[in-house]
Amino acid sequence: MTPAWQSRPSCPACGNFHREIVADLPHDAPPLSTYLRTFYAPTVHPTLAGLEGGRHVVARCAGCGSHYQVLVPGEEWLGAFYGALPAMDRERQPTFVFAQRSRELVMLVEWCESRGAPLRALDFGAGRGDWARLAAAAGLEVTVMDVATAAFPSLRAAGIHCELPFGGPADRFGLIHAEQVLEHLPDPSGTVARLADLLAPGGILALGVPRDDGLDEKLRAPDWLAPKHSPASLNAVAPLEHLNAFTPSGLELLGKRHGLARVYPHGWSLLPETPSLRAGLRQFLRRRLRLEYREAMALTQTQFFTRP
Repeated sequence: MTPAWQSRPSCPACGNFHREIVADLPHDAPPLSTYLRTFYAPTVHPTLAGLEGGRHVVARCAGCGSHYQVLVPGEEWLGAFYGALPAMDRERQPTFVFAQRSRELVMLVEWCESRGAPLRALDFGAGRGDWARLAAAAGLEVTVMDVATAAFPSLRAAGIHCELPFGGPADRFGLIHAEQVLEHLPDPSGTVARLADLLAPGGILALGVPRDDGLDEKLRAPDWLAPKHSPASLNAVAPLEHLNAFTPSGLELLGKRHGLARVYPHGWSLLPETPSLRAGLRQFLRRRLRLEYREAMALTQTQFFTRP
C-alpha cells in the first residue's frame, strides 16, 4: 500500500507556521532504508514496500521548539502499519512504575472528588489496558478508546467498557488519561479538542508524551541507526511512528489552544494529610522530585489540564 502523503503546514502543537527544516531524507536510500529494515522488517515489510519515493522531512517549530514530521501518511496506511506491528509492552512493568501510577491515580481521584467531577475515567489509546485496569481496581467507572481492539475481550471481562475512538455517545469524564498517544497522530490538535469536549466540569486531562531535551543537538549530527534509548537515539522523531516530538512548552500550548489550563495536582491533598505546612511542603517536594526523576529516566513528560 502506498501512503497518501499529507503535508502539514504548521506546528501540530502551537499552530505556528514558521519553522526550520532540520532533516530531509529519502525513505528508500540509506540510512533510512537501513533503519526501516532493521526496526520493522519482516513484520511490516508489505507495508514498507509502498514507501519508494517518500521522504522523511522533520521541521523544528520557530515558536515552541517542538519537532514534527512535515509529510505524514494517511490514516488508512497508518492503520495497516500499526496493525502489522507485533504486540508491544508485554513484559511485566517494573514495580516502581506501578507504584508511581498508583500514587498518581490516587491524587487525580482526590482532585476529581474535591471538584465534584464524576468518577468516570477514559483511557484513550489504552493499548493492553494496564492503566484502565488500575483505575477500575480503584473503583472508577472506566471506558477504553483505542483503534487496536486485541485487548478488548479481556478488558470487557474485567468490567471495562471498550469502544473505538469517538464512536459512542458523548459521555463526560472526570478523568481522561492519554499516555504515549499524541506523538503518533497526524492531527494531535484535533484529538485534544475532542478530548477537551469529553472533559466534565472540574475534571482533569492527563497528557503523556516522550521527551528528548537533546534532540536539537542530535539532529545537527544525526545517527539514524543509533539504538533506541542510547544517547544518540533519534527515536523521538522515528520515521512513520513518532510524527510529533513535543517540547514542554509545546505540549502546554496544545492544551491551551483548546481552552484548557495547566494544573499541578501532585500536592492537592497535602494539607489535610499532614500535621503542619512544613511537613506538607516536604511531602510535596518529594512527590514532585519523584515525578521529575521518573520522567528524566524514562524520557517522558506528563502534563495535567482542566477547564478554567
